[in-house]
Amino acid sequence: MKKVLFLFLIFLTHKFYGQEEKITQFCFSTSYSNGGSEIIIVKADSSFIRRYFVGGELDQKNNIARITSKLNWDKLINVLSEHKLEDLANLPAPTNYRAFDASTSTLAITTNIKTYNCESFDTYEPNKKLSKLTDSLLKIAVLLRLYQNNDK
Repeated sequence: MKKVLFLFLIFLTHKFYGQEEKITQFCFSTSYSNGGSEIIIVKADSSFIRRYFVGGELDQKNNIARITSKLNWDKLINVLSEHKLEDLANLPAPTNYRAFDASTSTLAITTNIKTYNCESFDTYEPNKKLSKLTDSLLKIAVLLRLYQNNDK
């Protein structure tokens, strides 16, 4: 019985502590002062934009889904390689305009082990350490919108 328990503990230790942490998803969400919101989700294989009307109703016409290019995914990973994920979660926002106009953005980075939620910041004005990442995510969103407009 002791051998079985010992083997089981080794298995659990290896399973949870032996894994290399890999990024699986980026989620950039923005709430606007008019009550609407937009969420940009980028995964290694797909990217999405979800828009919501005032009151939280999903805007079915303007949702976008596309395949994420390897080039775009690699750019996001390279931008993050400059920082430790734990440090990004505690960065202060450089401004506090959101206290007056209610326009806020948040960023969550999900790995195979944990989700790192960054502090909220004024829409499109993140901490300098996050600015390259948010700019890259917004560029992917612009490309998604261009693809959607070309499909019409």
